[in-house]
Amino acid sequence: MTTRTQQHFVVVPLTIEGSHHMTVEATLAGKPARFILDPGSGATIVDMAAATRYGLRLERSSSEGGGIGSSTTPMRYVGSQHRLRLGAVDLSGMRLQAIDLSAVNEMRKRKKKAPVAGLIGADILTSRQAVIDYGRSVLLIAD
Repeated sequence: MTTRTQQHFVVVPLTIEGSHHMTVEATLAGKPARFILDPGSGATIVDMAAATRYGLRLERSSSEGGGIGSSTTPMRYVGSQHRLRLGAVDLSGMRLQAIDLSAVNEMRKRKKKAPVAGLIGADILTSRQAVIDYGRSVLLIAD
């Protein structure tokens, strides 16, 4: 049986870099912020230094974070007042984590790329039924 729903999607432009990483422009705490789109990350992450720059409150966590091939790193939660938005999509209800992404931003600096405030992970992408259209370089995300 096929079910049809009346779902509305917002089109968010992607920048596909030479490294094939995808970045999106968002707003965080009402200010412009660049994020790497990372469907392989289970969580949406804000860089600890960016959290400070954006005036975000960090909460303690007993967890540690890490990625493929990396050692674990201390993790914190971002307070609920982060006001993350992708285009017209309000993501302020999502729980964000904060870890040190200085190694990522240092690599971007060496490659003459703008720093990122964080990573948009699978938690947001799956909950918002996101579709990455590589051919058109856009992200479709349910509002």
